[in-house]
Amino acid sequence: MKNIFISAFLVIGGIGLCSSEEAHVQADLVAEVQSIQPGASFDVAVRLTIDDGWHVYWKNPGDSGLPVKVEWQLPEGFQAGPVLWPYPERIETPPLVSYGYHKEAWLLLKISAPQSLQAGDTIVLSARVDWMECAHICVPQFSSVQIKLPVKRMAAAPAPAQAALFARARSLIPLTDSEWQVSAVQKNSKVQMSIVPPEWFKGKIEDLHFFSERPGVVDEQLTQAFLSSVNQYELVFDISKELTDPLTALSGVLVSQSGWRGQGSEKGLYVKIPLSPSQAPAASMTWVAALLFAFIGGLLLNLMPCVLPVLSLKILGFVAHSAGDKSEVRKQGVLFFLGVLVSFWVLAGLLIVLRLTGQHIGWGFQLQSPVFVAFLCCLFFFFALNLFGVFEIGTSFIGLGRLSSSQTGAWGAFLSGVLATVVATPCTAPFMGSAVGFGLSQSMGLSLLIFTFLGMGMAFPYLTLSFSPGLLRFIPKPGPWMIGLKRFFGFLFMGTLFWLVWVFGRQTNMTALGVLFVALVLIGGSAWVMGHWGSPLASRRTRFLALAFSLGLMGIGGFWIAWNLSQAKSTREHMQGKDPLAWEPYTQERVEELRKQNKPVFVDFTAAWCLTCQVNERVVLHSSRVVQRFQELGIVTLKADWTSYDEKITRALQQFGRSGVPLYVFYGQNNQAPVILPAIITPDIVLNAVENKVEL
Repeated sequence: MKNIFISAFLVIGGIGLCSSEEAHVQADLVAEVQSIQPGASFDVAVRLTIDDGWHVYWKNPGDSGLPVKVEWQLPEGFQAGPVLWPYPERIETPPLVSYGYHKEAWLLLKISAPQSLQAGDTIVLSARVDWMECAHICVPQFSSVQIKLPVKRMAAAPAPAQAALFARARSLIPLTDSEWQVSAVQKNSKVQMSIVPPEWFKGKIEDLHFFSERPGVVDEQLTQAFLSSVNQYELVFDISKELTDPLTALSGVLVSQSGWRGQGSEKGLYVKIPLSPSQAPAASMTWVAALLFAFIGGLLLNLMPCVLPVLSLKILGFVAHSAGDKSEVRKQGVLFFLGVLVSFWVLAGLLIVLRLTGQHIGWGFQLQSPVFVAFLCCLFFFFALNLFGVFEIGTSFIGLGRLSSSQTGAWGAFLSGVLATVVATPCTAPFMGSAVGFGLSQSMGLSLLIFTFLGMGMAFPYLTLSFSPGLLRFIPKPGPWMIGLKRFFGFLFMGTLFWLVWVFGRQTNMTALGVLFVALVLIGGSAWVMGHWGSPLASRRTRFLALAFSLGLMGIGGFWIAWNLSQAKSTREHMQGKDPLAWEPYTQERVEELRKQNKPVFVDFTAAWCLTCQVNERVVLHSSRVVQRFQELGIVTLKADWTSYDEKITRALQQFGRSGVPLYVFYGQNNQAPVILPAIITPDIVLNAVENKVEL
């Protein structure tokens, strides 16, 4: 439907230009033969010569445009066969992606002559050709083309020049008869296509793209993922969200610049295959189950160590208001809930928009940016200094939003919800991984609904407590003991800060770490100035100068980090301790190679900023039981490190219906289906999964 509206708009917009705009595409009719033999068939071509910067469209124009159309006016008895379309190009005019041709296009077809022709006659073949030519504007054009050919009793050999031109044109026509085996499986909103070469094929396919013959099938806004292995290739692409009816078959052209019969051979392969439904666990998930899993996963996020420091701020808020107005507690609960919810909406929107632009990203993507990690380091250091009493804003961070005596903590509560969401994204709680992976493969509305339930689950305990006066009775009354509690929570923030600094070091190098430490010293100095000279007991002038000086130091620190990181080269020069398991870097090619050798493979999808991953690794994967058993079973271990952005790892995660880490996948022997382990593992879970799939 979108295609029709866009094309109609382009046609209407270009009609007024047709009379005055010079055509940028020239059409003519070319015959391969020099004469016509009665009762014989021969090839002709509609040749389109296209000016630089302009293009015309394939039979499926993609997101916009109209296909080239040929209407014949043939003498009685003559018949024209179907147009043989050359394989198309992908034409990007953001945000649209179309299929078509630049420079030149030859549309081949076969003409059959009647037996009743008389030698000596001259036959005129004519046709009307309509096309839409586009560059910065689109203009519909047409041309009448014709060619005159004599009739002779004997077939005349084509001219050498024409023979070479037609041979080249035929090489651009996709193969329709080959020994390549192509099959496809639908997994939720994605199609996984498997392409197996014939035994005689000794080359290597290095790139692949599928052009659907039917409009509105493939979502070209998202990149098609190409994976190669020893004995087959895979192509994964997204189904268009505008497709409403079930997709039961695929027809179109697979294009590879490597050539389907070796280097220099045909680059297009026509396929028409049934589409099988997926038997993967992710495909069996319903949207109701996804919403339930999202809510439970959000609820369990509160137990993750990366979230606890921020929630400690809310505990201080409860203590501060437990003996006061209960309506203030309820207001803070609602604002915290809104902070979490809005943050999840923003994250979901960013994920959806970036994926629509072809970016392969997943849950926790912002922690893959060293600049963002450095920002969090500074922010958590600032909060820790506040809790240690170096400076005060109100009575605590909860008073950060003091707008008036009746609005104490309003912005503080909301920003606490935002911060809790930001630091929660490196964590993947049980039930959450499959729900988020399912959500990102669905329509925009359902994706946002799943992220909404995730945020509701995370904020639910706090909202419940704020609206339950009976539970508030168990909270101690404010008193001097709160100072000690604040200092304790300050150490929680410092612990999170050390973890973030470690993540930053893994992503960058020692030089960048030095830059970060200088920035932290500047921020510490600004906090001390604010605490020493910015207290309410100081004069207004002194407080103003202290605030200006503190903001200046913080600004210098922020600029220092941003400028140096933009100049620095991320080399990831980090030290790693000796690992009891001999981990190899993950590649899909290595997985396929090991499976072909019938070796069991364990893949750990992990990241330095994922605390769940680090705990699982040190407690479970480094345990003597697991290490010894892996060595006895001859299990090859591969590590997919997602600390910094890696598109291949992101695509691999999507293959298993996940959008974040941790993910543990075990491939048994004899080409058994891979086993996906839960996000939180134990030695027994790992050993039970692997021992049943390995033959000793």
